[in-house]
Amino acid sequence: MKSTLIALVLCCTATGAAAQQSAAPTPKPPQGASPFAAQSGQQAAPPAPAPAPRLPNLSGPGNMPLPAATNIRITLTITDTADLTATKKTLNLIVAQSYGGQIRSMGQFGGAASVDVDALAAAYQGGLIAARVTFQYQAPVPKEGPARDVRPAMINESFTVVLTDGKPLVVTESAEPGSDRKVTVELTATVLK
Repeated sequence: MKSTLIALVLCCTATGAAAQQSAAPTPKPPQGASPFAAQSGQQAAPPAPAPAPRLPNLSGPGNMPLPAATNIRITLTITDTADLTATKKTLNLIVAQSYGGQIRSMGQFGGAASVDVDALAAAYQGGLIAARVTFQYQAPVPKEGPARDVRPAMINESFTVVLTDGKPLVVTESAEPGSDRKVTVELTATVLK
């Protein structure tokens, strides 16, 4: 009886110790470290943050930025050509020197149609303007022609360019996969006096 009691006490002690070991939390790698680095004993460097989009700095001798009180008109012209029919949309927004603006426009024409524009611009004494533009364009569903009742693909573009004050520049030409649709975008930036 005594040996059975000793065996039972030893069994309970061993079971309790095993339960404590399995309940212990697994150490987590430090924040920013790779989970695989803990296995190899190495500390991984945290990933570098993505740089924020910014305008190129065009300043130099004789080409200094214009004063902060300068306004810049940004004109974005979207020409959507499908089935030999061109539709032109022109959007204008005015932003302060080195600041941005946005346009949001949506309508229902047999389906949702929208155009969204975000723009940032900086003008310089030498007549150059740095501009960063992001836009998204969803054309309405055509009501007639071979592509009627087919939703056109959404166009989403982003670019940074250097423009000459008041001169238009074709900045993108994109094609829709699966059709003959072509979308051309022209950008003009003008310093307002």
